[in-house]
Amino acid sequence: MSGAERWTYAKGLHDLGGGAFAYLQPNGDWGWSNAGFVRDGDASLLIDTLFDARLTSQMLTAITDATGVQAADIETLVNTHANGDHTFGNGLVTNARIIVALHEVGPAHTAGDVIAHSVEDGVVFTGDILFIDGTPIMWAGPVGNWLKACDLIVALDPRVIVPGHGPITDIAGVRRVQAYLRYIDGQARARYDAGMGVVEAALDIALGDYAAWGDAERIAVNVSTLYREYRGGPDPAGEPSPFAMMATLAKRGPRR
Repeated sequence: MSGAERWTYAKGLHDLGGGAFAYLQPNGDWGWSNAGFVRDGDASLLIDTLFDARLTSQMLTAITDATGVQAADIETLVNTHANGDHTFGNGLVTNARIIVALHEVGPAHTAGDVIAHSVEDGVVFTGDILFIDGTPIMWAGPVGNWLKACDLIVALDPRVIVPGHGPITDIAGVRRVQAYLRYIDGQARARYDAGMGVVEAALDIALGDYAAWGDAERIAVNVSTLYREYRGGPDPAGEPSPFAMMATLAKRGPRR
């Protein structure tokens, strides 16, 4: 049994051992993100809040029930990036000092991405550098930074890896995300070099096994971001918005 298989993918707080905890939300989708908590003696660290006050309150109650630590007692909050599903609950952690740089690995998923490493516990909290069993979405890039971030996670040799979305994972999960990113980069580059537009390319790329991952239509955003990287400049005038492209792909279904 691998380390990741020791924990079921169920909503709530999961004791990872050594004072580290993961808070998981099985939907793993838009607005349904994971978070983490680490306690070391009287010191406490929260990694991310959740999409709104209701979800964050549920998490903080679970932390209190398991550890006795109240929200007002949490000293430090690390936000792995600025997206609302990882920050909108910050207002409930009123006394925490907020940190947005530990291992800084962005820009990648967003303009700034952080991973948190609980060294003694052997746990890495990746934020949205990792989507497990769901399609990563690259709002910012470059893709090379994201691939390097995955290499860093592997180099830390963690016992447990808590992704931003999806079930607890291990090094194999990191490698799967890397493989997806490399595949999409290669496919998009070939179509860019052939003169295809973003929408045409996103519709044309066959996803194979990746089509089974949640939100496969995010390939539209990923291709759009990669094209921006290739051309070294902004999107051309008149290009559909990423959300419009995703809606088109979601309606049609991914090409397998």
